[in-house]
Amino acid sequence: MLHYKASEIVTRAMTLANIQNSSFVSAQENRQVINDAFWALYQIMIDAGEVFMLKQIKNPSFSEGVYKLPDDFYQLYSVKDHYGNGVLRKNKNTIKNGKCYDIRLRDFEEEREVIDPDTGEPEVDPETGEPVTETVMVPKTCIINYNNALIEEIEYYPQPQTLDIQGTGDVLIDVPSNAYYQCMLYYMAIWYKTRQNEDTSAIQELYDEAVANFTDTMKIDLNEYPQMRDVYTRIWR
Repeated sequence: MLHYKASEIVTRAMTLANIQNSSFVSAQENRQVINDAFWALYQIMIDAGEVFMLKQIKNPSFSEGVYKLPDDFYQLYSVKDHYGNGVLRKNKNTIKNGKCYDIRLRDFEEEREVIDPDTGEPEVDPETGEPVTETVMVPKTCIINYNNALIEEIEYYPQPQTLDIQGTGDVLIDVPSNAYYQCMLYYMAIWYKTRQNEDTSAIQELYDEAVANFTDTMKIDLNEYPQMRDVYTRIWR
């Protein structure tokens, strides 16, 4: 994992875009375009089958066939049974008693602190001095286990990091690789040139070439457990 300051990324991207005057872009916009670039490359990495960023959940505990995925869940990669074989996602052709899973949103009760709308701070009970809480229904992404499939492992991609666009000061950003970093710079350079109403064709070619090199250099065996490949992430209620 490489580390770059946000200011360094912005300066480098503007240099690639041959932008002389940086004052036309606000600090918030710079942070937003960094976020956009990071997310775009993150999705490209997922679509190419990169496994470096994966997280594993071993022996998930299902309650009435439902397992609530972690809050940092972004996209599903695979679901395996106790033999290490892939469990298939449910579809219209799944046999009635077939062991399979699906991914859906379910509402869960959650205790949350009540925030004072005037101060933006948690409300405090004047008698106990404790924060005031309320029960709210919160949608969570879940794995639905049909017909008691013996699910032993879930692999997923966590949400990519983002910058607070309203934040201040310089921050360090973790970047998976130098190739990832180069693609981010070209993505941002295209945005800056577009903002200036300048031709982006040359930078676009460099971006496309960098992305191709980025995906080609990933050490991926797409034939390993092909039945487990699952980055289809549409979530149903």
